[in-house]
Amino acid sequence: MDVCSRCSSTALFVQKDFDQRFGCAILAAGAAVSLGVSWRFGGIWFVPALLVVAAADFVLARRVAPVVICYQCDTEYREVTDLSAARAYDPHVAERFAETKTVRRMNP
Repeated sequence: MDVCSRCSSTALFVQKDFDQRFGCAILAAGAAVSLGVSWRFGGIWFVPALLVVAAADFVLARRVAPVVICYQCDTEYREVTDLSAARAYDPHVAERFAETKTVRRMNP
């Protein structure tokens, strides 16, 4: 996929199709579990507990499929087989479309 079918933009990026709020909740729960293990069994167990949580997060992240998103109109494309045209998120590219997106959100 190299062109957005909604707005004809060629500015696309790839990210994991995962809710960021859920990811932050997993991070917070992992930190809480590691702190709890550290408090219960001693400080030496903090890092191993954190590594177990990080390994579980890594396995989960590998199982989540990518999604292609248009910078201009935020259209999401799932189950795209050819990801060669889209790159990872770039804040400098997103800044080019920020003003247009803000005006669009203010005037629905």
